[in-house]
Amino acid sequence: ATDYADTVSFSVSGLPTSTTTIFSPTNLTASNTTTLTISTSGTSPLTPPGTYPLTISASDGVSTQTTQVTLVVTPIADFGITVSPTSQTVNQGQNIGYGVTVSSVNGFTGLVNLSISGVPTGASATFSPSSLQGSGLSSLAIVPGANTPGGTYILTITGTSGAVVHSTTATLTILVPDFSVSAAPASRTILVGQSTSYTVTFS
Repeated sequence: ATDYADTVSFSVSGLPTSTTTIFSPTNLTASNTTTLTISTSGTSPLTPPGTYPLTISASDGVSTQTTQVTLVVTPIADFGITVSPTSQTVNQGQNIGYGVTVSSVNGFTGLVNLSISGVPTGASATFSPSSLQGSGLSSLAIVPGANTPGGTYILTITGTSGAVVHSTTATLTILVPDFSVSAAPASRTILVGQSTSYTVTFS
C-alpha cells in the first residue's frame, strides 16, 4: 500500500554450497530496490556447477513475500597435462624423448606454457613446441652432456596458463658403463703345502 512504512529485510534460499550473498541495502523502509550479489567459489571447496532455483524473501516480521529467480553455475574451463612414457632407462650418452599432452577441460582454449625442472646436471631439455593453445602434443627432448652423471632423476613438467598451474612427473634413469668382479668359491680350506684355486669373474 502507498502508506506502508514498516522496515522490510531480505533473504534468499536454494543456493548451492560454497556461495556467499549480500543484499545492498540489507533492508528498505519505502519503495525502492536492493541488489542481491551472489559470489561463487573458484577454489576448494568449489561451488558445484548446476541450475539452482532461488527464492528471494522479503519480510517485515509479520508478513513475508517471495519471488523466484534462477542461478546457473557453469564449470570452470581448465586443462590437464600428462607425460608418456612415465619412466625411461637409457645408457649414458643417449638422447631421451617424452611426449607431453595438454588436454582441454570444459572448453578450455587458453595458452599453456611448458617448463621442466629436475633435469640432470649437464643435460639440456627442449619442448617442441614450448606452448600449446587449448590442447595438443609437445615433444620433450633431453640431451645429456658428456659428463652427465648416472642416476635416477624425477622430472617435473609444468603447464602454466595465467594463474592456473598443473604439473606431472616422469622418471629418468641414466646408466653409466661400469664393471664388477666376483670370486668363487667364497672359501676354501687346505693343508700346509697344498695348493688351491679360485675362479675370478669380471663382467
